[in-house]
Amino acid sequence: MILMIPGGAKASLNNDGITLDVRRNLKLSIKNQVKIDLLTFEQRERIMPKKNPVELENGRIFSTQKDAIEYFRKILHSPKSKINKEDPEFSDVMSLYKRHPEFEKKSENKNTILYFLIKEGGEYGSRCFHSIHNDGTEADWSIKEAITKKSKTKFECFKDGARNALEQIEHFRDTNFSNKCKLFLNKKGYSIDNIPDDWISEPQRLQYRSTLLNSIKDEFITWYKQQV
Repeated sequence: MILMIPGGAKASLNNDGITLDVRRNLKLSIKNQVKIDLLTFEQRERIMPKKNPVELENGRIFSTQKDAIEYFRKILHSPKSKINKEDPEFSDVMSLYKRHPEFEKKSENKNTILYFLIKEGGEYGSRCFHSIHNDGTEADWSIKEAITKKSKTKFECFKDGARNALEQIEHFRDTNFSNKCKLFLNKKGYSIDNIPDDWISEPQRLQYRSTLLNSIKDEFITWYKQQV
């Protein structure tokens, strides 16, 4: 039995209950007896994908995190290599940086920042912002971490350190690298959830990528070469 719902959606009745076929190819199976009034506005909103808008301190708002990433990547890949306080992009970049979970650790506060440089040196040699401070120091940071407000997990830091160790020897590409890192951890008696703290360096101002403890780094390189 098929029921037509205003707005273009369909509902089919079967032994398992009601299956809703919404316009965006979103299907929801409901196991218990329900009423057609499930399709209220509030309940439609609940099953639709979340947009995760990004609102910056200066008032600029992006509808989605994807929009924010695309906007700041355009700045990173523009001809500019330096963003001064008088430049129109400065307010947006500063407001984004203040969202970064390690902002205070890297720069203390916005008054210490003179300008931003755009340089290579982030993950995989990608371009990233470097905040230049009035004491001559600088700090690099990830736009993705600033947008999501999430620091890398310990396992992500381990992968960074392991990849960094291998790239110091030769350039490589491995689509199965994440699984190999998990295998190495299992071999050592650990998992992605209980990596020892002293295996991975603490993030510093100029450390977008982590480094591994020397003994672990050497062991990982030897082990990894045996897997290839």
